[in-house]
Amino acid sequence: MKSMHHIIAATIAVAGLTVASHVDSTAILDNYETVLYNPAHYEGARVLWGGSVQDVANTPHGTRLVIAEIPLDFLGAHGSKKYTRGRFVAKSPDSSLAERFNINDLAIVEGIVKGSETFPVGKESKTYPLIAATRVDSCRRAEGWGYVKGPTGWRKVDGPFCAEE
Repeated sequence: MKSMHHIIAATIAVAGLTVASHVDSTAILDNYETVLYNPAHYEGARVLWGGSVQDVANTPHGTRLVIAEIPLDFLGAHGSKKYTRGRFVAKSPDSSLAERFNINDLAIVEGIVKGSETFPVGKESKTYPLIAATRVDSCRRAEGWGYVKGPTGWRKVDGPFCAEE
């Protein structure tokens, strides 16, 4: 019985040691919901998210994009807009982004979580994750079919997919 207590205590101790107190800044978090509920915890983490541009504006320090997140598939293509899980704000020092993006354009953002930003929405306010964008790519939605290259080679895609411009 005593050895069983030692095993349980050792297991708990090892499990406790493996819990990270911060997020590895070299990892890319592709799960939007992970960051959504506690952006401050993930400050410094790298993300790669896709979405539909809801607002774009130049600021004194570059461009601010408000994006409705749309999950990316394993090839980096956007899924359906009806599966958005929320919004995020991407800020970039590149002031030309405001010229390249329109409302509802699809974008892929790579960057660093910098906390959150709060916006008034009627009588309430909404808080969105804030990303310091290191790269913002635009893509167009192609209808019909096509072939895309993924980790397992080329595959046929039927229906809408995101193709590089």
